[in-house]
Amino acid sequence: EEKVKLEAERSSRCELENKLNQELVSERGKVKSERVKREALQSQLTKAINERNAVYQDKLVLIRQMKELEDQLHHIEQTTEENNEKLQSMQQVLLEKDEIIKETEATIAVLNETKAALETQIVDTDAGSKSAHSSIVEMSKQLLNKDEQLSKIKSQRDQAFSENTALSELLHFLAALNCLDISMINFDEIINDSNAMSEIKEKIKEACRKPNSTITESLVREQAEQIKEQAINIQKFREEVNKQNEKIQELLSALNLKENEIVYLKAENSEQNEKLNLMEAIQQNELSMAKNENEDKNESETKDVSTDSSSKVTRDQLLTMLVAKSTALARMESKVKQLELVHSMCARRRARGESRIAQLESILQSDPSSWGNVISN
Repeated sequence: EEKVKLEAERSSRCELENKLNQELVSERGKVKSERVKREALQSQLTKAINERNAVYQDKLVLIRQMKELEDQLHHIEQTTEENNEKLQSMQQVLLEKDEIIKETEATIAVLNETKAALETQIVDTDAGSKSAHSSIVEMSKQLLNKDEQLSKIKSQRDQAFSENTALSELLHFLAALNCLDISMINFDEIINDSNAMSEIKEKIKEACRKPNSTITESLVREQAEQIKEQAINIQKFREEVNKQNEKIQELLSALNLKENEIVYLKAENSEQNEKLNLMEAIQQNELSMAKNENEDKNESETKDVSTDSSSKVTRDQLLTMLVAKSTALARMESKVKQLELVHSMCARRRARGESRIAQLESILQSDPSSWGNVISN
């Protein structure tokens, strides 16, 4: 009966071992399929890491471009400050020029008043010279018509002499004003010759009628020319200031464009940083999951990305898929560990049963009479 029981136990044990072997084979197949999936996920992880490296390189390029744009912006700001300083200095010079123009206009007004006064004096002098000329002619007629009145003529001559003396002083005055050259005039002949006196008077009249008869007029003309030149220079300066303002406006518009480009690049850079942070978080999660796995495998689970390049998943979907895969993998690993534990327990029990059967067989072969003791035991 013991032998029958042992045989029955052995057969049941064999059946159980067969079942366990079948389950172990099926579980090993599942584990193998999971390994294949893990390898696929590892390849996807490698691809994602490569993409992350490419994105990181793009990030470095964008950072370098942003630094270059910041340098350009700093240079443009410095240029703008310099142009503003130049503009302020030009405006200061323009104000000084305006003050000079006002002073020059005031000087011109004073010179015009002086010119009017001198013209009045010239008119008065011309009237006096005309009256003197008429008196000289009248005295000449009296000298020619009335020889008998010598005493009277002498007195008239004395009077004419005094008048001619006044006229000579007038000639010197006109000569001082550069209106008449008196170097070629003989005053003795002028006094004794009425015709010479009339010629001198005509010369005085002609000199007084000339537009450039006074130094004052030449000075006024020179001042007017200088004022015209200053006005032309001021107009040129204002045109240059307007050109500088146009250049400054162009620089400001270029600066605004650069600032818009920098804002756009910063926005793109922030998006790239968000993507990189997401990829780094996923990679860190994968590395933490890989550390919890067996050291021989060194495999990690990542998101299940579709092969269609046009479809994209969000961060929440990736995290949900990653958590689901991690949970399924942990469940499969715990089941495999349980099966391995059951298999080891069955193997130990089988080894103990086989050793007991071998021991009993050796006892029966050595002493068949002890069968009853074996059964009782």
